[in-house]
Amino acid sequence: MKVPPQTTKLYVAGFFLLMLALLVFVQAAFNLDPFLSPSEPDQIVLLYTLSTFIFLVLLIFGFVLLRTLIKVWAERKQQKPGSKFKTKLVVSLILLTLIPATCLFLFAFGLVNRSIVKWFSVPVDQIFEATADLSGEWRDEHESIARSILDLGQEPREDLGRLRQTFQLKAFMVLDEDGHLLRSSGEPGVLRSRLPEQIISALGDRAEAFMQIAPYWIGVRSIQGPQGKQILAAVFPTPQRIIELTSKIADERANYSALVQNQKFYRDIYVAILLIMTVLVLFAAVWTGLFLSKRITIPIEALSEATREISAGNLGHRVEIEAQDELGLLVTLFNDMAEQLQATTRELEARRRYMEIILESIPTGVISVDPDLGVNKINRAARTMFPVSAATLDQIFSGEDLTSIHELLRDAQTSSARREIEFNTQGRPIHSAVTATRLTTGGFVLVIEDLTEV
Repeated sequence: MKVPPQTTKLYVAGFFLLMLALLVFVQAAFNLDPFLSPSEPDQIVLLYTLSTFIFLVLLIFGFVLLRTLIKVWAERKQQKPGSKFKTKLVVSLILLTLIPATCLFLFAFGLVNRSIVKWFSVPVDQIFEATADLSGEWRDEHESIARSILDLGQEPREDLGRLRQTFQLKAFMVLDEDGHLLRSSGEPGVLRSRLPEQIISALGDRAEAFMQIAPYWIGVRSIQGPQGKQILAAVFPTPQRIIELTSKIADERANYSALVQNQKFYRDIYVAILLIMTVLVLFAAVWTGLFLSKRITIPIEALSEATREISAGNLGHRVEIEAQDELGLLVTLFNDMAEQLQATTRELEARRRYMEIILESIPTGVISVDPDLGVNKINRAARTMFPVSAATLDQIFSGEDLTSIHELLRDAQTSSARREIEFNTQGRPIHSAVTATRLTTGGFVLVIEDLTEV
């Protein structure tokens, strides 16, 4: 069966609607950061184009939906066949879809709000605060140890090698204010590096500082010695795991802070996605209602139009709409009925013409009148007897002839009546036997047999 063009358009629109809903669902339900996190200009342009396309499709669907609803309302105002059924079906589907869609939207909205609150809840902040406190305690402990070591290192006679080995330092250095080594004890790689210059630069004008210069943690103090200003530096080894964890905690804390600041934005995004999904569900409901109503109302409109055409006498009119299910059977039966009615009408018309030929050829006069005694049919023999172009019996008969005809018609009210009447027409008498028979339609048939020659 050939699919109508309007049905094809509905299928295409439904397919685009389904793909759009699927795209929104996938974007909301799955983590697509590896695919939809644009970093290059081309990717940004592609994502912007895709977003614009989605917006335009939603806009087009909204416009078409509004136009269709206005059209349904206008058809109902014009009392077109099937418009009331179409309106009821569309409104019913919208209401049936709107109630669960609204409930789901409210439930999802509350769930998203609670989830966002849980995401940014107090326990998470407490974890970060506890981590920061732990890191602070580790730093305070090492700063206390570093101060003790620096106090010992201030003694001019202190053995720096023994001091370094006792506290498991990477190095202990005594620098002048230009960063040159005055005394030191440490691993060769540390002493030959640019670490002294970095220490002097990081200390600046401060008297004491504790700094992280990867991969070391360093306690630095500025003192006034016999040879002028000196810089004491105790270089501690920092475990690689602690460095990694500290850096990771700092990064995650920064990310979490950014999320906290943007939580309203994320809530709005999820609410917008929920609204889009709800609107798409309503679109689907309206399109389904229109699709189902058209499958029903279009055949009904065609049948109504065909009924008017056949009532007007156009028996050759047929319903060309291809319908399915019971409506398709109804259309087929209607066309079969119209075909049989046309065939019956042709047969009756043929019989009528046949009877007219017979009436015109018999020598007996026949006059058919309606209940108001108006002449419906008069054959050739009757026109020969009464050569008058008349529309009523009063114009054919007059005087006693008309009175006799009226009496005969009164006698024929219940059954056929026969009477011999002598008509005077064209100056000559016609002795006739007249039979009157009442028709089921209310008129009469007068059969006039000329007995003059007999």
